[in-house]
Amino acid sequence: MASWAEIESALPPAALAALKAAQAKAAKTTSTGPVATPAATATTATATAPALTAPIATIATTPTPTSSTEDAELLAVQESYQHQSAQQSLLQATPPNELIQTIRHDGVVRINKALPPHLCDQLKSVVDQELATKVEQLNMDGFQAAQAGAPGGFGRVYSRKNRYDLYVKNEGVYAEATKLLLEGSVGDFFRNLFLSDTPNTPNNSAQSDQSDQSDQSATTIHPSMQHLAMSERNASGVVANEPVVASLWEYSTMTSDPNSPRQPIHPDNSWTEQPVLYTAFVALQDITAEMGPTLFLPGTQTQECHDKFLSEKTRCTFLQTEVQYVTSELKKGDVQIMDSRILHAGLANKSADKRRTLFYFTIRNPCCDPRSFVGIPSGK
Repeated sequence: MASWAEIESALPPAALAALKAAQAKAAKTTSTGPVATPAATATTATATAPALTAPIATIATTPTPTSSTEDAELLAVQESYQHQSAQQSLLQATPPNELIQTIRHDGVVRINKALPPHLCDQLKSVVDQELATKVEQLNMDGFQAAQAGAPGGFGRVYSRKNRYDLYVKNEGVYAEATKLLLEGSVGDFFRNLFLSDTPNTPNNSAQSDQSDQSDQSATTIHPSMQHLAMSERNASGVVANEPVVASLWEYSTMTSDPNSPRQPIHPDNSWTEQPVLYTAFVALQDITAEMGPTLFLPGTQTQECHDKFLSEKTRCTFLQTEVQYVTSELKKGDVQIMDSRILHAGLANKSADKRRTLFYFTIRNPCCDPRSFVGIPSGK
């Protein structure tokens, strides 16, 4: 399909190379067996969030090269697959004792009430101000260039119209929120996940004293991050003489204004044997269906699912009959954490005046081999 060619043209070189390699492999060895059904998630009704007191002033952007009829057709087809699927549900809170097995099986978990409402309100206010200031400082061409990469403070993102990935600094209310998250249930999740993923070796205890000292200097965002640093060595030997550290990869916000379009279904990085990145998204307001919540396809972080998704021969059947569509309608302060390999998409914000804002950070798995990292395609 021509639309896929246009989407591919927007990928970073490393991600594009990995995509082509995976497509070539899928064309030769396409699996036709059934995919294991992800854990069922119950559907529940959610309350409608209150409308804003004043209409949102949409930030104008220039058209992007990938805005085309073919792309519109692709998105319409994917939307029809979702709406016609018999496997649709809402992402529910994951029981604390099931978080680790669920992230491994489904590729996504939900933790409720991770951040108090007053901090969410403060964060949202600061994000709105910083976004307005940043855009005001840039002319139209400058803003468009900034949206294509990092120089202007904006990250790469699919379907850029009215959607902004604004990088932020670990200071003020951002630092306060990060400290609370990493010292609370979200930090507990990552600590348990990385401890369970890291191989045990006889040398671990002997290395602990040395690694504890190294961890102090390995802090990447906040002192509470040091508790995520592991004493074990990377099994691959790539960093055999250094402590294995769960390092921060990205620290940002995602804003979706009214009339922001649906994103194509995609993973944030190509398949790797070990999960490379995990991203925690915090809802700064209640998110309803009309505001364009994140859509997840649980269980699709596997090599088999990536091969089927990338193959022209199997993609349609795969998306029509073999996946579950789970929408994440978070409440203010709730967190969704995803394995970067899972297929997902930001849905269209069809509301009249409701801005959807997420505060997020991405952590690199300390147990993965850095050499296996193949780059992150645009879009979150």
